[in-house]
Amino acid sequence: MSGKEAGVSRPGAIPAGAPPGPPSKTPVRDPAPARPSGAARAPASPNGGRNERRKEGRKEGAEMAAGCTGVLEPNLTHILIAKLDGDTFYFRDEDGFESDAFLKHGNPKFQVFQDSNTKVLIMKQDTCSPRFEAMSEQEIKDNAPQTRFIIQFYKSTKPGCYPVTISVKSRDRIYHLSCQGNILHFKAGEAPQKINEDQSDIIFFQRGIVGFTDRYQFQPSSCPGSYLACEKKQNDPYFTMILKKVSGDENDSTHMTLKPFPQ
Repeated sequence: MSGKEAGVSRPGAIPAGAPPGPPSKTPVRDPAPARPSGAARAPASPNGGRNERRKEGRKEGAEMAAGCTGVLEPNLTHILIAKLDGDTFYFRDEDGFESDAFLKHGNPKFQVFQDSNTKVLIMKQDTCSPRFEAMSEQEIKDNAPQTRFIIQFYKSTKPGCYPVTISVKSRDRIYHLSCQGNILHFKAGEAPQKINEDQSDIIFFQRGIVGFTDRYQFQPSSCPGSYLACEKKQNDPYFTMILKKVSGDENDSTHMTLKPFPQ
């Protein structure tokens, strides 16, 4: 299903086919005993105002933490634990997972990658370059070595993002979409089990778009502030995938959709 969902406002949509994970554990606290009727209130502390502000800060921090874990892939949130530390919060990795690394997680998903106008992403085999074309469902299936994209999730301790690789299998080889020096192309190679860096030319941060259930933005981890976009260059008959610097998600050219590859 595609299209804008009326009245929906949320941090982001869940990536299609996210791998499963255990339910979150929320400690249950006993309710505080009620104050007896007529009992005198405790005298106000000279630091009462500051303590109240501190409590509000903790409450706000908890809400922010909940919002961050809500944007994260639900199946990965068991990796991250929001803890209040004074008036701030941070994320701790339960498994000793490094904060500056990516670890392969779950099984890959086979998807059709499209722009906001349903043009289909393909890998041009002679140049290993990404471009978009209008295609019927049958044409998509007939050209599977160019159109059947492999979306692989990775674990990360960075809140609010879904690290993924975008690959295609052609001529018995795997090709990853890569961003090097602001240039997008496909390069041959297997998806690594672990990447011991906080940036990689093949890792893209998949982010949901507020108000949509099926649209995403993809930001190269190696090019902060830029997003994958579809654009037709001058004197070029085809629409190509480029990098575009935008603020927010108002630019439709950076909106991408994913749907299961047709059977």
